[in-house]
Amino acid sequence: MIFTAKQKNFYLNNQPFFLYSGEIHYFRLKRELWATHLRKLKAAGANTVSTYIPWSWHEYAEGCFDFTGETDPRRDLVGFIETAIAEGLFMSVKPGPYILAEFQDRGIPSWLLKAHPQIQAEGLDMVTYLHPVFQEYVQKWYDAVLPLLAPYQISKGGPLILMQVCNEVGLFNWLDGTGDTSPTVRKYYHTYLSKQYQTIDTLNKAYKSNYPDFNEVAPPVNPAKTSWELLHWRDWHDFHRWYYAEYLSWLIGQIRSRGIDLLLFHNIPGWVFGRGTEYPVNISFYTEIIQRHPELLFGIDHIPENPTYRNLHDDLIINELVRAVQGGQKPIWSAELQAGTREHNVRIFPNEMDLFYLACLARGMTGMNLYMFSQGQNPPGRGALGPTFYWETPLGTEATENQLYPVAQ
Repeated sequence: MIFTAKQKNFYLNNQPFFLYSGEIHYFRLKRELWATHLRKLKAAGANTVSTYIPWSWHEYAEGCFDFTGETDPRRDLVGFIETAIAEGLFMSVKPGPYILAEFQDRGIPSWLLKAHPQIQAEGLDMVTYLHPVFQEYVQKWYDAVLPLLAPYQISKGGPLILMQVCNEVGLFNWLDGTGDTSPTVRKYYHTYLSKQYQTIDTLNKAYKSNYPDFNEVAPPVNPAKTSWELLHWRDWHDFHRWYYAEYLSWLIGQIRSRGIDLLLFHNIPGWVFGRGTEYPVNISFYTEIIQRHPELLFGIDHIPENPTYRNLHDDLIINELVRAVQGGQKPIWSAELQAGTREHNVRIFPNEMDLFYLACLARGMTGMNLYMFSQGQNPPGRGALGPTFYWETPLGTEATENQLYPVAQ
């Protein structure tokens, strides 16, 4: 079997396929309820289940992996895949390294940060993506999880049709206008500048500076007051597009070298402040990776939290931006289409969500993943926003059908 994406549609065995999935986190549910959640997902009309695979959850101590539930039934990733097969569902998997997902450690093991504090980014609450120590441990994680997933790929008769390459790379620093200034990143920055300017004399002429070599060029700090200071900021800005493209390209290479032939995707965050107006800024971040890997599929995060007539039309802006940057060669799909809310004090009205889904469909969406389809309970100490993950979802933690379930159905 083959699963592909081209122009406006997904294709399963060369036949148009509407990707309708729901997000269910096995690590946030009782092992004995997995089958019930998946069965009700399929009964709602879905054909696919989507889930993160948290590195920090499965490598609970350095070199100690559990994918079969020996230490905790909720670590039985193999069992969850087999349950999805039994229920007749395809799967979309997201093995990180970062998952975010309001998980306390965002998927990065706390033991790794404690043992190697040098991988922590300077000025940002994240790691330095291309730090050699972090890269070393990512490879060890991939060595453990990807060979386990490989036999389940659709090309081998399994249920896996999609795999995410990290999650929402650069989101926080890009919107905040900040950057990692650690020594590792500075080295990449100097490499980038040398590629752009070729000689230090050329850079000095442009910056009106007198740096002795590229290794002495510091990232800009103060607001630009002149055209050459603005150019310095512009180079720092463009460097980040290049740097994160380097990171994603490296991850793609690591994934492919371990026998994964799945369609790969990456989430582009939207609606960060309740509107889609940040999206042009967010998607501009990925122009470099698009040029390098046109085969990479982008998934939209459509999570307005409070959908109303004030923001309902923003999905059209976002959809068209994604269509444009992918040259019209990929289907428009939402990797995270709001179902419920991550904030317990936000009230979700099923009729408004119904209208939002219909609007997305009317405007050309050919795939959607309801996020979250099932509510979850975080393992102790793992919830960034408390023990409960998501509210007013189609299914409750115990697989009870809530008001949004008929809408999903």
